[in-house]
Amino acid sequence: MSYFGLRRSIRLRISATWPTALFGIHYSASGVLRCRPAPELRERGRGVVRSAARQALEDIARPITGTHMPSALDEAQNALALRLSEWGPAAEGSATEIRARITLRLASDDRARSQAYDDARREQQLRHHLDLDRISHLRSEILVSADAARAWWIDLHRDGDRPISWEEFNTQVLPYVGTAQDPQSKAMRAAVVLAQVMERLDSDPGRHQQFRATTRVVLQQMNWEDLADEL
Repeated sequence: MSYFGLRRSIRLRISATWPTALFGIHYSASGVLRCRPAPELRERGRGVVRSAARQALEDIARPITGTHMPSALDEAQNALALRLSEWGPAAEGSATEIRARITLRLASDDRARSQAYDDARREQQLRHHLDLDRISHLRSEILVSADAARAWWIDLHRDGDRPISWEEFNTQVLPYVGTAQDPQSKAMRAAVVLAQVMERLDSDPGRHQQFRATTRVVLQQMNWEDLADEL
């Protein structure tokens, strides 16, 4: 019989660092690993058994911890315990078995980096929700009527700031107010559309002539001969 005996296990102290789901932050791991080597592994000597056992633990633990955020240390600890608390194959189809009792911790530097990430994430989430609230308010309260949109613009400028000029507001915002039906809004909306039409026609002379001819006919049918003659 070999030195290890038929079912004899070896015991190893473990100290390692394993990844978390957050790049650059690691769990510190410590504990005890036990291994019952397969006969062919046992015959290669104690050093080989130790190396194989450690590598098997790494191969099992790293994918588990790597799916957990640093703040989810307890969940990572529980997942490791479920996988390693009982004897199980070191790898699929392997006759070598391992089990381990591992404690995970966050070193002070990793804990500080994790806290900084969580703080930055909360700030971004808050900013995102504030942006959503502001957009929702604009859609439901401001851009529903021309009068409300104009009042909003006036309020923006009451302290002398000019975040949106009147020309920008009048030509780029007001024409697209959802239910703006007042004469000024209608006129501005039509002017913006016609300006876009002319811009497109500038690059297509053939369609430019077609548009002028069609427009002349429409103006003549409306008895606006003077405007038709201008074309």
